[in-house]
Amino acid sequence: MAHAISSALDVTSNLVVVGHSLGGLTAIALSALRRELAKALVIIDTAPERDPQRLRNNPARALLAGPGSYTDYEELLEHAIRSGMGKDRETLLPGLQRNTRQRPDGRIEFKHHLASISPERRLQFDPRDLWPDLESLEMPVLLVYGDTGTLAEKDIHRLSSRVRRFSSLRLPAGHNVHRDQPAALARAIAAFTDNPD
Repeated sequence: MAHAISSALDVTSNLVVVGHSLGGLTAIALSALRRELAKALVIIDTAPERDPQRLRNNPARALLAGPGSYTDYEELLEHAIRSGMGKDRETLLPGLQRNTRQRPDGRIEFKHHLASISPERRLQFDPRDLWPDLESLEMPVLLVYGDTGTLAEKDIHRLSSRVRRFSSLRLPAGHNVHRDQPAALARAIAAFTDNPD
């Protein structure tokens, strides 16, 4: 995936690469593959290795572990609330709509829901394989994570002990930090961009 992205970038730049969740893992791979592109890396609520217990108890995981498709958004909203994603239907609905699509048969499914991908088409990928890439980076790395997101404190400690130029920022947010704290996240990225060290 990172190779496909990097091949489209034919110029040397002085970028800050930013990625959330799976995009954060992609950003790690891209930063290692094309080191001349970036001066710094920001990863949001993700890491090559995460505490399994924290992941098992995460509402997003419970949401995605549900049915492969839904009759309508009302049914999906009910499932999201039962999963612990929140209770404010007006806040939940836009995020669910952005991450889903309507199939030809009218049912609603997640765009990225692995259950909707047949096993033979799934990419076999172990995020822990990214540790050597992340550890080899000489650029500053900022982790922004939600206090109720997918990372446990042991995950933060592991990153801080293995990444050379590491800093972190914890925000009152879930996994979707950009949804829960858009202004705070934007300020953090801007400040880091201006002074990554």
